[in-house]
Amino acid sequence: MRENLLTLHRYALITYDSQNTGQEVQIHALTARAVQEDTPHTLLHHLARTAADALLAIWPDRLAPGREISAVLRANTATLVRHAGQHLREGGPHKLLFHAGRSMISSGLFHSALVHWKDLLTVTEETLGTDHVDTLNARTGLASTYDLLGHYDKAQLLREQNLADCIRLHSPEHASTHTARAYLAATYSHLGDYGAALLLEEQVLAARTRLVGDDHPEAQWARANLAVTYNQLGRHHDALPLCEQVLASRIRALGDNDPDTHLARSNLAATYRSLGRHHDALPLCEQVLIDYIRILGEDHPDTHLARANLASTHRHLGRHHDALLLEEQVLAARIRLLDEDHPDTHRARANLAATYNDLGRHNDALPLAKQVVAARARLLGGDHPHTVRAQAILAATHRFLDPFGPEA
Repeated sequence: MRENLLTLHRYALITYDSQNTGQEVQIHALTARAVQEDTPHTLLHHLARTAADALLAIWPDRLAPGREISAVLRANTATLVRHAGQHLREGGPHKLLFHAGRSMISSGLFHSALVHWKDLLTVTEETLGTDHVDTLNARTGLASTYDLLGHYDKAQLLREQNLADCIRLHSPEHASTHTARAYLAATYSHLGDYGAALLLEEQVLAARTRLVGDDHPEAQWARANLAVTYNQLGRHHDALPLCEQVLASRIRALGDNDPDTHLARSNLAATYRSLGRHHDALPLCEQVLIDYIRILGEDHPDTHLARANLASTHRHLGRHHDALLLEEQVLAARIRLLDEDHPDTHRARANLAATYNDLGRHNDALPLAKQVVAARARLLGGDHPHTVRAQAILAATHRFLDPFGPEA
């Protein structure tokens, strides 16, 4: 194989560089056009599916092997779709298209993922029908993207449809039904309906413990989700043993350097913060940020989330200037990567406003606090817990500026 590549390289038909990891072979545009024009039409379907099989076979299952190779594979997939997309969709979409969509999500490319999953859902419904497992999977991908973009109401509709379909097509106790419940619980949590999320998550954890065992990865995911909801409900002492159990299990099963381990470490740090154990949270937050920068890069949304969590810990420890540097960076990144009106962008504004108040910069805090209250009331409703917290920050800012005046 290497000799064949070198021969093509000598004739300037390709560029072959064995040192360029992930891009060892690059075909010249004229070569590609000549091959495409001379390929019999009857072979295109088989060749397109074979190329898709090859891309899928070498695609890393997890983020840990490196984000660069995933970016190269997404680019190759996009090229394949551009030239032979109909052959990847005929008779039902090739699995490569699902993998590419999940890679977009894990890489923080949410707007690209939205276009991709909308198209994939349309294709699956038209070619396979609304009850096919690939249609349900495409619906899940689209709902996850809506969640990440802050379109929680759209995600809810898709999640509820998937759960109803899983119960109808399988059974209330089927593994896919419990997965659908877990996804719906996450969306309910985003919507501030923590009670509804709790009911589903307790049901999922009990079922997965019974079906696959207490230490199975699916049981640990259910346990981690339940711990997050406990924290949102203020049940931090209930969340703590779950977080500690999940982290210990993931270190034991996956190692200290796996993305799921980093997430478990971040969740434990959040619980420590909620319990006032900020000195215990600090080294965990610092480690997660270092690991995310190394694995995901400086500008990934999860990296900025880790920065925000570290900033929160600094703020609670009285290190307001350290918090300020991180929070200003997070807000600028979220405006650029998400948009001005994304819930995570407003969360960054709220955090920055709180830090401005801590530093006595109340005039800087005021416009941010007003913007967050108005946006959350519009996006989430006046009774949502995030809206209530934003109102508290705004009220505190007014008190700082006018201790004897009425709250506004």
